[in-house]
Amino acid sequence: MPLSSGLPVYSSPFENSSVGVDRTAKNHNGVVCTSRECVTIAGFLAGNLNDKVDPCDDFYEFACGNYGLNRNLPASKPLRHTISDVQSRLNKQVKSILQMPIEDTESKWDRLAKGYYQKCLDEEELEKTGLTAIKEIVDWVGGWPTVQGDSWKEWDYSWEHQLALMMNRTGVNAVILELAVTHDPANSSNSVIEILAVFQLDQPKWGVGSRWPYLMGPDDPMLKNYTHLMTLTAVALGE
Repeated sequence: MPLSSGLPVYSSPFENSSVGVDRTAKNHNGVVCTSRECVTIAGFLAGNLNDKVDPCDDFYEFACGNYGLNRNLPASKPLRHTISDVQSRLNKQVKSILQMPIEDTESKWDRLAKGYYQKCLDEEELEKTGLTAIKEIVDWVGGWPTVQGDSWKEWDYSWEHQLALMMNRTGVNAVILELAVTHDPANSSNSVIEILAVFQLDQPKWGVGSRWPYLMGPDDPMLKNYTHLMTLTAVALGE
C-alpha cells in the first residue's frame, strides 16, 4: 500500500518488517527498510566503510578499510573475514542448541545429534572406554596393516566397497572422494548425491587438507607433525 507521501512501499523478505522514508537516500525514492535485520546489516556495512578514501582510487579500502578496527585476530586463526565471523556465530548457536536437554518430542535426528555431542563431552566414560571402541571400528572396516603387520589380510572386495563401509560406520568423508547431498539442479524439490571436486585421485585431502605441504617434501613442518601424530596413533593402537 502507498505511504501518505504517495511513495511506494517495497516488500521486505523479513516478517513484521517496516519501511520508512529517508530523504537522503538516492534510490527507490527514499524508501528504506527499517526492520531490525535491515538496520543491523546497514550498521555492519557502515562500520566497515572508510569514507576518508575516494572509492574511485581504492574501492576495497573504501568498502572494507575499517573492518579490522574493532575485530581482533585470535592467535589460533591465520585470518578473519566476514564469512568466518558468520561461521563462528553459527557455531555458537549450534552449540547452544546441542547443549539443551534431549526431548522425546524432538525428531530422531535432533536426538541423535544431541546424544552424540553429549557423549563427546563425557570424559569419564571416554577414559573408561579407552582404545577399545576405536580398535573395534578399525577391525570392523578391515584393520590397519601398520598395526596388524603380517596378520592383516587384504580385502576380498573392491576399494569402493571398503570406502563405503568406512564412511557408513565412521562418518569420515573426503578420504579419496567427497560425497554430499545437494539439490537437484534440474528439480530443486529433489535431492541428489554429488561427488565434489575433491575427486582428484592424485590430490586427496587426507589429514593435512592442502596439497602444498606434500609438494614441499617430507621436511615440511606440517607433514612432520602429521607423521608424528600417525606414529603415536599406531603405537597406541598396537599396545
